[in-house]
Amino acid sequence: MDDAAPAPVAIPSSFADRRVRLAPKLSETNVSDIKRRDWAARTIALLAVVVVLAGALLLFNAPNRERRTAITTSCSQFGADAHKLFGKGDTAVLSASFAAGDNVHLAIDFKGVGYVWELTGVLATAKKDVTGSGSFTTVTKSKSTSTAANSGTSTISHGEINGFATLDVASDIIAAGEGGIVITNTNSLPPFALPRVASASCEASKGPVQLSVHATTK
Repeated sequence: MDDAAPAPVAIPSSFADRRVRLAPKLSETNVSDIKRRDWAARTIALLAVVVVLAGALLLFNAPNRERRTAITTSCSQFGADAHKLFGKGDTAVLSASFAAGDNVHLAIDFKGVGYVWELTGVLATAKKDVTGSGSFTTVTKSKSTSTAANSGTSTISHGEINGFATLDVASDIIAAGEGGIVITNTNSLPPFALPRVASASCEASKGPVQLSVHATTK
């Protein structure tokens, strides 16, 4: 008896049609999942880049904000040097040696919040006026000092500015000495705009008036 080859098993047409119909659906699902995973990965990578750039920007600005501008000048150069005051950093210091009778004037425009100012030395008794919109304070008080050698009274003058305002300082120096102004931005964020010196001048003392008397003899 000859071995006959097995007859091929017939696959019902319904199963074949179902297999054909399922294949595209499975393929579309896989592609959709891959696209979602790819989009999520790209989004995470983009957020990581943004975080890195923000950190780098803060590190870049940190040294600049830690620096301070300190200028020591004289009455004759007071106006020119005052306009260099707000070049960089959070703290600006302008000081000078004044003579009795010097007339000093300084006006500074502010735009922002968190500014603290202080007048020191012979400028602490200067006339001060803050105008504009916002909130600001001005405090001037006397402080008694006493040492083994001598005792006296010193004046402390300071204030805060938040908003759009102008600080105007004017003084006729009574006694010769050192005087200055210190301005600090205490806000942790970069300033909206740096303060601007609107005007600055120092008219030097003309000294005591010399009277001459011409005597005549008969």
